Amino acid sequence: MRKAHSDTLIRATCDTCGDIELRVADVQVLLCASTNEGSYAFRCTICRLAVSKPADARVVDILIAAGVKLVVWDMPAELDELHVGPPISYDDLIEFHFGLDSGAVDQAVQAMGEARRSAHPAGGRRRGRARR
Repeated sequence: MRKAHSDTLIRATCDTCGDIELRVADVQVLLCASTNEGSYAFRCTICRLAVSKPADARVVDILIAAGVKLVVWDMPAELDELHVGPPISYDDLIEFHFGLDSGAVDQAVQAMGEARRSAHPAGGRRRGRARR
């Protein structure tokens, strides 16, 4: 029965090339479990660009019935986190860039490592583990 699905052609539209025909294996249905919104994605057979299109429930059902692979995903958990403080500004970004360039981040990481080693007994080694 799986063989019948592999022969099915799906017509889709590439924004660059126009209408194209795809095999079932060339398309994926993407369904967000958090919002129940669907889309389908494929790589254009002509220009090879990745294309994603929104799909209502009817289109999702038709594509799945044709044998297209369903991928269910969730919204990132970070969207539910409480964000405190002002958003990052361009000045913050420039300051961070110069901090990276000056080696300040490397110095901070090194200082954290030294602080951890001095606070931990046996010079940062865990008990019961042999030194390599």
